Amino acid sequence: MRDIVMKKLFFCFLILSLTVSGTLFAQEIRNRPPVFRGEHEDIDDINEELAKIFNDLEHELREELGVMITSPQKLIGAFANSSVFASAGATQRGHAGYRAFAVSAGPMIGFQLPVSPIDLVKDVDGVMDNLLTESDVALGANVQLINAQIGINLSRFLLDGLYVGARVGFMNLPIEDYNFSTLSVGGMVNYQLIKRINLPLRFIQWRGINIGTGLIYQTSTLDFDYPLETELEDGSETIEVFGHEVSVDTEANMHMKFNIKTYTIPLEVMTSIRLLWFLNLAVGAGVDIGFGSASLNVGGSMVTNFTNLPEDMEQSRPGSISISMGGSARPTVLNPKIIAGLGLSLGPVILDFPFTYYPSDNGFNFGITVGVVF
Repeated sequence: MRDIVMKKLFFCFLILSLTVSGTLFAQEIRNRPPVFRGEHEDIDDINEELAKIFNDLEHELREELGVMITSPQKLIGAFANSSVFASAGATQRGHAGYRAFAVSAGPMIGFQLPVSPIDLVKDVDGVMDNLLTESDVALGANVQLINAQIGINLSRFLLDGLYVGARVGFMNLPIEDYNFSTLSVGGMVNYQLIKRINLPLRFIQWRGINIGTGLIYQTSTLDFDYPLETELEDGSETIEVFGHEVSVDTEANMHMKFNIKTYTIPLEVMTSIRLLWFLNLAVGAGVDIGFGSASLNVGGSMVTNFTNLPEDMEQSRPGSISISMGGSARPTVLNPKIIAGLGLSLGPVILDFPFTYYPSDNGFNFGITVGVVF
């Protein structure tokens, strides 16, 4: 009996363990062997044997996963940084100097790579091999699909060259067993340090030099829970227990939850130029000051039930084995950045493709902004 049960249960749970360990990290393994009761003459031996089987399963899983780290700080930190990088959605920084107000909307994606772009281009295969073999890598992403911002020129009311803006973003994507949701709110303040200059016929317009700051709060949640294949034809097979055919039903599941909350204070110096009445080029530099945290919880579990038992035996507790891991990290506080943008300006309508590079963390963001300025 021991060999048959051991083979079937370990084969099922091996799929679960490889799914978890192949991409993540084991922190804690627990097993609860099944318990039987009744008047069967071998009931105590059966309980003892199954307890030993489940303990052996736990021991073998610990050996297999023992080399894995318990808290992937680089991975979690990269997701926290990506939230900071993605906080510039619906940006208006390439169109400063508008007369009254500006309204813009658009998505923004932020991500962090474990290597520099140059290393990635030089050795794509080597980088991919490292990603598959290393236990902890600085790889993360954050998507902000729906963002909107309204900016107002306060030159007539408070200070010449002063602009303020309010920004909001949200998204909720429930897809089958997955759920991804975000919320972003914040305010921006910009000051036009040097006024814009128009050449004759407005063939070229230099938008001057602008400095800006603000505060953006952003939260993202990724949550999914789905069943794992146990490699059994119908999730159930039979074994022989003292001459009696007993059914073994096994279910395996995996779940993961990411919680990210960041506060970003951008400090920027920007300038831009409009060519041929419609082509807009923007460049700048600055630093994003990031606060907050990101947490990750991942778990896998297998539950085994025995049915079709002899009449003098019943199962009082199912057998189970679970793997769990988790951890938390904070974003990098100081994130220097180089800003660029390419866009079109057709009358009051603007279309921009902003891009930012964070050299200290191999971070990036890029997006699309559409809007109107008056």
